[in-house]
Amino acid sequence: MNLLQYQKRVGIRHTLEKKAYSFALASVIALILFGGFAIRPSVLELIKLTNQLDKYTTLNSLLSEKLTNITTAKANYSKIETYLNTINSTVTRGRGDSEFVREVYTLATVNKVTVTKINFIAYNENANDTELKTLTVEMAVSGDFDSVLNFLKSLQGTKRIIEIESATVSKLRRESTISVRGKVFYFEETL
Repeated sequence: MNLLQYQKRVGIRHTLEKKAYSFALASVIALILFGGFAIRPSVLELIKLTNQLDKYTTLNSLLSEKLTNITTAKANYSKIETYLNTINSTVTRGRGDSEFVREVYTLATVNKVTVTKINFIAYNENANDTELKTLTVEMAVSGDFDSVLNFLKSLQGTKRIIEIESATVSKLRRESTISVRGKVFYFEETL
């Protein structure tokens, strides 16, 4: 093999190597360019999903905290439920004048006395809606002395709370009359 043939062969090999390297370099550049375009949406989607995961993790922790608070409130409510039922049964929603009058007349019948007067005279209208409101009531009943005293005792045992401010007993012949002034309580009825 002579030198010319050798140079020709080496030159072809260099040319082939250059073409191979050029093709490899072009392929790598193409992969980088097209891969960047292909991977970029996936990367953006991954970032978006990571942000959503962070938001949902925060939301989950807040909801867990609320659930813990609700569970604690439920446990506290069950502890005081019997007391609340007692309060709700003794303090009416709304004034409840007619129920109170009905209860007074029922007690009067049971104790064999006659209701001669029952008036509701003063309302606590200045209290805000969350406060306990009062209603002043004046009543008079008459009958024999023991029956009037029994009526007064039974008035203290009614379902509704009554705060007696004053009671005056007077006696005419065989009949006694008791005049009572007191307060009954209620919560403003809301719709």
